[in-house]
Amino acid sequence: MVAPLRALVGAMAGAARAAQPLGLGPRPGWEFGARAAYFHDDDPATLRRDWYGGAQARRFFGRATAAELSLDYTRENFGRVNADVFPLMLSLLRYLDAESRGSPLLLAGAGWYPTHTTGVGRLDDFSNRLGVHVGAGYEYWLTREWSADATLRYIWAGDIPTTFGSIEGSGWLLTLGLDFRY
Repeated sequence: MVAPLRALVGAMAGAARAAQPLGLGPRPGWEFGARAAYFHDDDPATLRRDWYGGAQARRFFGRATAAELSLDYTRENFGRVNADVFPLMLSLLRYLDAESRGSPLLLAGAGWYPTHTTGVGRLDDFSNRLGVHVGAGYEYWLTREWSADATLRYIWAGDIPTTFGSIEGSGWLLTLGLDFRY
């Protein structure tokens, strides 16, 4: 797991060095945006994985540090069981090249994962899980107001309980976002 993150951060650092400093990049204030999310869980029984939607808000406390609150939706199909998950995550972001138009970033945080499971018979259950995550990403400022970002994080969220046993709830989350800065 460390090797893919190290390679991703190295590639993003090279892209940031190539970007021209144009007075763009992270600065104190708020960003709000929409994002697409793809969750690849660790459960080998997962039959279908898709892209889903979400939203994020970032509060920059300076040029290199921000907090992100995000809410996504994912649906996982395990054959006899479907799990609808609504991850609410709070992350701390550290920008590695805050003086450039594009900057790689590191992130870590925690999340609450309310999950609705349905399936054969009368399976209709709701569970709550807490977890932590770490990852890396890259944000590129298109203009002074608009930016695009991509993050990859690993989430440790524990098992999803069902009447048939449990389903692995940890895995990789890839997000692609478009943000507007206020």
